[in-house]
Amino acid sequence: MSALDTALRPARRRRIAGSIADRVRALKLPDLQALWVKERSHPALVKGAAFFGLAATGFTWIPFYPWWAVLFFAFVVGALAVRFPLFSLIALGVLVSAAAAAQMAEFGLFFLVFTLAISLVSLFDWRFGYIVFGSVFLSLLGAPFLPPILAAVLFTRFLAVASMAASATFLSFLVTCGNLNVAGFFVGPPHGTSFLVIGTAPKADWTPGDLGGALSSIGLANPDVMSSLLSTNYGASLVPLLEVVLWCGLVFLVAELARRKDSLENWLVTAGVAASVLAIGYVLSSLALGVPIPLESAPLLLGAFGLIAGTTAAGHLGKEAFREYFMGQAGTTVGRRLADLPEARSTKFSLVGGLADVKADLKESIVVPLKKPEVAAEYGIAPPRGILLFGPPGCGKTLLMSALAGELNVEMFTVKCSDVMSKWYGESEQRIDQLFRTARERRPAIIFFDDIDAIAKSRDLYAGDDVTPRLLGMILSEIDGLDKSPGLIMVGTTNKPELLDSALLRPGRFDKIIYVPPPSRPERLEILRVHLAGRPASGSVDLEGIAARTDRFSGADLANLVKEAAVVAMKRSLSSHRTEPITAKEFAEVLPKMKPSITLAQAEEYERLRLMYERKMHHVERETEGVGWADVRGLEELKASLRAYMELVFTKRGAMADFRVKASRGVLLFGPPGCGKTYLMRAAANELGIPIQTIEGPSLLSAGGDGGSAIKQIFYLARENAPSVILFDDVDLVASAQDRSPEARNLLSLFLSQVDSVGEAERVLVVATTNRPHVLESALLRPGRFDRMFYVPPPDSEARLALAESALRGVPTADLGAELLPRLCRDAEGFSSADVVSAIEEAKLLAIREGMAAIHPIHLEAGFARVKPSVTVESLGWSREFIRAHNVRLSTERARGDGS
Repeated sequence: MSALDTALRPARRRRIAGSIADRVRALKLPDLQALWVKERSHPALVKGAAFFGLAATGFTWIPFYPWWAVLFFAFVVGALAVRFPLFSLIALGVLVSAAAAAQMAEFGLFFLVFTLAISLVSLFDWRFGYIVFGSVFLSLLGAPFLPPILAAVLFTRFLAVASMAASATFLSFLVTCGNLNVAGFFVGPPHGTSFLVIGTAPKADWTPGDLGGALSSIGLANPDVMSSLLSTNYGASLVPLLEVVLWCGLVFLVAELARRKDSLENWLVTAGVAASVLAIGYVLSSLALGVPIPLESAPLLLGAFGLIAGTTAAGHLGKEAFREYFMGQAGTTVGRRLADLPEARSTKFSLVGGLADVKADLKESIVVPLKKPEVAAEYGIAPPRGILLFGPPGCGKTLLMSALAGELNVEMFTVKCSDVMSKWYGESEQRIDQLFRTARERRPAIIFFDDIDAIAKSRDLYAGDDVTPRLLGMILSEIDGLDKSPGLIMVGTTNKPELLDSALLRPGRFDKIIYVPPPSRPERLEILRVHLAGRPASGSVDLEGIAARTDRFSGADLANLVKEAAVVAMKRSLSSHRTEPITAKEFAEVLPKMKPSITLAQAEEYERLRLMYERKMHHVERETEGVGWADVRGLEELKASLRAYMELVFTKRGAMADFRVKASRGVLLFGPPGCGKTYLMRAAANELGIPIQTIEGPSLLSAGGDGGSAIKQIFYLARENAPSVILFDDVDLVASAQDRSPEARNLLSLFLSQVDSVGEAERVLVVATTNRPHVLESALLRPGRFDRMFYVPPPDSEARLALAESALRGVPTADLGAELLPRLCRDAEGFSSADVVSAIEEAKLLAIREGMAAIHPIHLEAGFARVKPSVTVESLGWSREFIRAHNVRLSTERARGDGS
């Protein structure tokens, strides 16, 4: 070898090694982690492996096949089961029938008929045939009870008991008409003749032709032999039939006990009770039939506890390992499979922004009863039968239930109510019956009706022959029967609770009714952070500012906002050929184009519905979007007086009763227009966290005959949600002594009767506002009604300055100086609070029209000049006249503000 070859050898080796490494990297090896994830929800290879094990056990149950044939045919059966499990069962049955025919032709015919019967039933569920064959094949090993017990843990109680009944019936034939008196704890009476023979050794020179010969021998079977032995042996003793019943009861018992799998104690009790029933039944059957207990049965009797305990443990571990698959086996035509809902598997409570009180209620109402029933039972607390979630669309009702499904390891049936309806008579009712029956089989379970109002509207809205009232009647009867099915809870969602039938909403059916509100500002911030997580986003995005600008945006609106901002950033990224983060620029471009899906009218309506329907335990103080004391400029003494009186009415009723002090039912706020009477009252209610119901005089008059009903409804709501405030704005429109119209007279009479009906123990305060106190009916002001009066004066110069500074906060200004705004406010005598704000708004519009980047002194001067004062001498005179006539005690702000 030359020196050159010697020098090049290391380089050649490196090139060869690199080439081999490249080829190895080019090989597409299977992604084991992805394969496992797929198998957990749609097991295919696992199914094939399970059928391989079943076939290998079956081919050794009756000696016929050599070891290589066992492995070959088991592989074929397993491969076929990956796609066609039913065909795999039929092939397995035929091959085992051949082995039985090799023992005795009549045995082959009997097993072939048995295979046909099992295959027909397996058309509905192939797992039935698998469990039956597994139980039969394990009989000679003394463990035929293990597959049905495993099925009781993994699947439904019905499937486990049915398969146990089928395999036990076959084994009763085997020990009655076969050459075995005992088959896996199954005992038969002594007999001399048999046709179900097991035990002949296989041929040493087995060939595939022997398989064909065995199958053809089935045609030579003598049915007379079978019928003779069956009529002679089977039924000679009732013990085998009693054993079938005992074994089915054993599996039923395990299925019941297996549901309570949350403690080691329950697990051991399940195994101990089942093993005891098995051993006692075996011993009693042997004694009753006079069959001696073979010595080799002792290890099985002693090991039954361990076998059953190990089987139940394997079932629980398998159910957890393949959680997506087992949760997806709905068993009903209307419930959606959770395995097919990726959001249900990946969503957790931590990914649902805000709604801390709703999540706490759901956990307390559902998690504890389903996962810790003994804790609730210890305190004598019955779990709720039903829970209703209601609120505006897009606020997270369905998302919460998806998160709950992701948190819990329980069955959950998600039902779109529109899917329940059918054009065929009786089919809709059949679907509901099937749904609840399947859910009972799979307890603990949740039945989740999305948009339940589609099938549960008030029955008064339908004709007598409509299908919806019949469905509602079925659902009501099913809910009433839930106390007999512990571990089953029904949950419904709706956007329109007022449409639901009242029978459904009563306690005992929907025990908890939970309002899912639009997100508050902190909750909107949390939702934005959740949806931005995992996306390339700039840290400079002012999420708090975006949250402040998205009032009335639902959770779905915020998700769409982030998505649209991401789309804009993606387009920019495609142009620059690099990853561009989502910045404030994208949000600034997208946000003005989006509108909240919750209108002002909807927000007000849902707040009313919350007061009408909500029944829950947990409440949180959400940040209100409304006004507070800090937003009311000036009037400090008036605010203190009003707050002190409201606290006295709402929190110290007991002390007032002890001192025999009668609290006024009503409060009157009067003063010139635009001075903040309604604003002040809303701020007071928000500060004290008290709900406020508003009656507007103009709306009441325009409602015609419905005005009286509206008044009654508002008073009912206030009483049911006490402490609460009823605010009657512009009460003089219906309580004027100058207006003698029948409509106003009737409304005033009804309003006063409702005020008088408010009891002293009820924490309800009625507040009325007016700009014309001098025209009010004397009946309104008599003692016991509106005898507590507060004068709301126009703002003085200091209050006007505070209002103007507040209106200019955050607005760009230039060259205003320190004296301009105070001078303008001092000169604005007769301006109401609304006039001051209007002057500032006018200055802003002037700057915008001129294209200025900031507000200049000329704009403010022009703004204040354009607004005319709305506090007139006449309106002040009305207030002075009323103050003198009713001896109203004034706060010190009056002297500064009203000019008198």
